[in-house]
Parts: sequence; C-alpha cells; structure tokens
Amino acid sequence: MSRVVVRQSGTDDLPAQAGPVFAPGELAGKVMRQCHEVTALKEQFFGENQEKIVACSQEMARAFDKGGRLFAMGNGGSSCDAIHLSVEFMHPIITKRPPLPTISLTTDMAILTAIGNDQDFSMIYAQQLKCWEKPGIWSLACRPAENPPTSTEPCKQRASWE
Repeated sequence: MSRVVVRQSGTDDLPAQAGPVFAPGELAGKVMRQCHEVTALKEQFFGENQEKIVACSQEMARAFDKGGRLFAMGNGGSSCDAIHLSVEFMHPIITKRPPLPTISLTTDMAILTAIGNDQDFSMIYAQQLKCWEKPGIWSLACRPAENPPTSTEPCKQRASWE
C-alpha cells in the first residue's frame, strides 16, 4: 500500500483563505462514498463486458505475437488514461510478463500542435495512425461516456482504411 504525504510549502506566508467547512468525519465520509461509487461502476462495467474484454484480449495477443502494436489516444484527462495504459503495457509491474508494444499518441506535442494548426485538431490522431498503418495495428480511444466522440473518430476512420 502506498503512503501519501501532503505538505504545502510556504503556508506560513499565505493569507488565510476561506474554504468549505466540514463537520468532523464528513469529508472522510465523502471520500468513502466516492470510493464505493467508483468501485461499483468498475464492477458493473467489467461484469457487463467481461466476455468482450476476453475476446478482445485474445485477438490483441494474437496480433502482438505477429508483431502488432497498440496505439492509445484520448483528449483531456482521457489522454492521461491513454498514457497510463501504454505504460502498463510497456512496463508491466503487477503482472510479471513481457512488455507489449504500445504507444500513446498523446505525448508528442510537436506533432499534435502541428497537425492541429496546419490541418485540424480533429485529425491529430487519425493522421498519426495513417502513418503507422500496417496489419496488426490496434487503436484504442479513451474518452468519458458523456463527451463527444472526437478521440474515437480515428478508430472509425481506420476501419474504412482496411
């Protein structure tokens, strides 16, 4: 279990700021409610999609065995999810297994801003995927359910290239 230490430097020099006031134990209760909500959501998702996840994992394993790659992408906070996923595949810590070739398309600021500026920001992932396109390439778009599908569009475009 990780230990978290939080310290704000220079707090003696900062003016007092009014913030939310919580009754004793109220904030801890909010943290635990959030924890339970997130856990329930994950259990629901994996319960509803376990067969699809297994089938997808088996197909990806076959692709990796034949030299395939996974490209991950996402906008905003979902780009962090794409990066994290790539790290988990490339540097497995919990499950001791060989690394799997995964690249996050969200990390090259020069490419992202060049494509966005010179073409259109809706093309930042599709253009990169076109450059890498070959058999065995998988793409995964991370996005919140309530957001528009701007980062999933490249995956749909890829389907039309094949």
